[in-house]
Amino acid sequence: MLPDVAQELDVEFGGERRRPADTANIFANETKVATVRLAGGPRAEYYPLTNAALKGTSVLFVKFQAAAGSRIGGVAGVSVVKIPTPTIASSSTASSTRTNWQFIVNAINDQHEPKSSGDRLKKHFDWWPAKGTNQWVQYDFAKPARVSAVEVYWFDDTGIGECRLPKSWRLLYRENAEWKPVRDAGDYGCKGDGYNRTTFDAVETDGLRLDVQLPEKFSCGLLQWKVE
Repeated sequence: MLPDVAQELDVEFGGERRRPADTANIFANETKVATVRLAGGPRAEYYPLTNAALKGTSVLFVKFQAAAGSRIGGVAGVSVVKIPTPTIASSSTASSTRTNWQFIVNAINDQHEPKSSGDRLKKHFDWWPAKGTNQWVQYDFAKPARVSAVEVYWFDDTGIGECRLPKSWRLLYRENAEWKPVRDAGDYGCKGDGYNRTTFDAVETDGLRLDVQLPEKFSCGLLQWKVE
């Protein structure tokens, strides 16, 4: 425990079948930090820890309390992690042509690292059910910044769903409300299980956009997108 450092509670929920109505309150040292709906598959959730939960102690007791009429099960692990320092990406507003109810677009700048392209615990964003089309996702920066590199971690749920690695992509920057391709860009990688890093001539801009070509007959998605 680091009482003077911003931290969050990392809860890994397992994959056991639950009733849709089951909910639980999560307490840290008797301070309520969240109310969570337990339906759904395996996933990791992060809850900020307040000063009230951490003050005057080096030990954290975590309690899961079922709401009235609910039952609790399937908590696979609990840990406390330091909240990462904000970045250009994490401070940006993410948006796209679409989101869906579960895998929201702001998963791509939540600073929670994926373990693989098929990581089912970490939240991701995808364009499903769109397939074989051109799609985009963008960052609107909190303030204009000079940038010269991005790193993209693609999502791939082969064997489970219909998302695969992209066919191709390119990076655009916004200048005078117009989207333009960055100049002298390096390789636009489409590999899985790791970050695809691309460098380019530095630009001063208030936004970046990934222009992505989905593979034929499949959709595509992202786990993280970093900006430098």
